[in-house]
Amino acid sequence: MLNLTQLLRVPHVDSGLRYDISPDDQRIVFAWNKTDTWELWTMSLRGGRSSRRSNPLHNEEIASSQQTLLATTSHIIGAKFSPRFSPDGTKLAYALDPDGSESYHIYIHNFQTNTSFDLTPNIAYAHQPNFAWSPDGEKLAVLSDRHGQFALHLLPTDGTPGRLLKNVFHPCWDVTWSPDGQWLALEAESKASDRSIYVIPINRPRKATKIHTIQLKIKGEVLNAQNPTWSPESKFLAFSAENGEWHNIGLFNVETRDISWVNESIGDDTQPAWSRSGESIGWVHAEGAHTSLQFKEGSG
Repeated sequence: MLNLTQLLRVPHVDSGLRYDISPDDQRIVFAWNKTDTWELWTMSLRGGRSSRRSNPLHNEEIASSQQTLLATTSHIIGAKFSPRFSPDGTKLAYALDPDGSESYHIYIHNFQTNTSFDLTPNIAYAHQPNFAWSPDGEKLAVLSDRHGQFALHLLPTDGTPGRLLKNVFHPCWDVTWSPDGQWLALEAESKASDRSIYVIPINRPRKATKIHTIQLKIKGEVLNAQNPTWSPESKFLAFSAENGEWHNIGLFNVETRDISWVNESIGDDTQPAWSRSGESIGWVHAEGAHTSLQFKEGSG
């Protein structure tokens, strides 16, 4: 029988943080400790065997600790997680844990120059391994505890200093940017073990009606909600929230601010995801020991 140390060394693909699919739908990039170190690996979605790549657009290694060094060069050492392609697919952002403390740095790899650099060098604070690209690729929305607890910051991808955008005075866990660039959805701790979602306006047209941050509520009660995901046209924010006894998939309409339920079933529904066209939405349904994928056509 394997002991705990041996069990922890069994290679597995990280399922707790994100993987990502390239904008052209050709490749998937994910974290895998196959080599006893958490590295970034890529696999073609057209089939074939996985391999470490330094450029998913060309058949080379990525984030290898072997001979072709990319995310792990002689001066970039540590575990790599949560890869995210830039909107144009030319860059890849990822979280680096240099010493096992989970005080993550945010790195960017440029496929065109085949170089990686630290957007957060010489810091005395941590970042969450969850972040989001702006649609124009010029900024990252990151979650930093620079001011004492994890809050929302904007970090330019050219290496210039970032700025605090929103502090909800509860630790923040995840963020996602709407495809039209005008909204950020922020997931943060709420009371006890609950989570809450805030919809934050950003880059709104100057002549548009002024909108303040919106915390998702129904009948004045804050929703215990998580897993925010924008529809491709940025009209709806899908999420998983407590609805009676179970968690169901909800939709927030940013134009009307109405909340509706995609489904109301027995069992918990989490991790909503939109099709590229926005014509359908899927989620993970768990009922007892049975887990399945469910889908619904349309967003209304």
